[in-house]
Amino acid sequence: MVKVVPLAPQALEDLTWAPYSYFTVGSLCDHLARFPDLGWRAEGKGDYAVGGYWKQRSEVGLILETTPSPFRPCLVARLLEAYRGNQARLILLSDREEQRALEFYLGAGFGSVETVVIYEKPKVWVPPRPRRLDIREFRPDDGPQLAALEQATFPWLWWYDAQEYLALWEAGDRSIYLAFRDRSLVGYAITTVRDHLGHVDRLGIHPSRQGLGYGADLLAFAIQRMASQGAWRVGLSTQAENERSQRLYEGFGFRRTGDSYRLYGLWLDHPGHQVRTQSSQGGGD
Repeated sequence: MVKVVPLAPQALEDLTWAPYSYFTVGSLCDHLARFPDLGWRAEGKGDYAVGGYWKQRSEVGLILETTPSPFRPCLVARLLEAYRGNQARLILLSDREEQRALEFYLGAGFGSVETVVIYEKPKVWVPPRPRRLDIREFRPDDGPQLAALEQATFPWLWWYDAQEYLALWEAGDRSIYLAFRDRSLVGYAITTVRDHLGHVDRLGIHPSRQGLGYGADLLAFAIQRMASQGAWRVGLSTQAENERSQRLYEGFGFRRTGDSYRLYGLWLDHPGHQVRTQSSQGGGD
């Protein structure tokens, strides 16, 4: 059996690079400097496996790429061992690993974790609604309360933390809105507009305030704001199981495009009810 050893920077020139690799020699060297325990190779061979983290979340690993070879099983096993040591709970596959080696991963115990469906609204017009919510843009000190709202609203897999929200705000390419009722935070929305296409990245209403029409109020606001920023049409994605959100979106004229995608992964611990809860009213990422 081949020995699996850490992937050291001095070995990069001798690798058998995966087709259409995510990396160059320089970028892989930088990646290994950040995550030295997430790069492995077969000793004396050019075969390797490299991992990272999904959306910078330490509890969700991401297998980025492996070389197609007989050594893939032992390389992936060593990568999973490193994730367990880092207390990761779930390991996902990158798009390219799913495309290249899904059969292998299914045989190794991976499975479908989430299915996401895509919606589009061809026109940005929405009928006027009464203004019952006080809506303002995100401020740097809003991160903790927004993260707490999201954890009550979205499934565990889709959570951001306070620092992630601050990073999104600092990047400046998304709009983050907080919605209040009687000075209490009841919902939020994140939108993006690029090349006349608006996208609802997130929309959530606290479970205790659902069923009161606040989701429709916030969605109408978000669409109108994207229209004012130059959007001609609007898209979004949501979990296939989230029927409540789908009814909301379809009531606004959103229709499924026919496109969808799955996330494949392997749980390293028991997911449990709190991790997999689908009680939210919210869109996907």
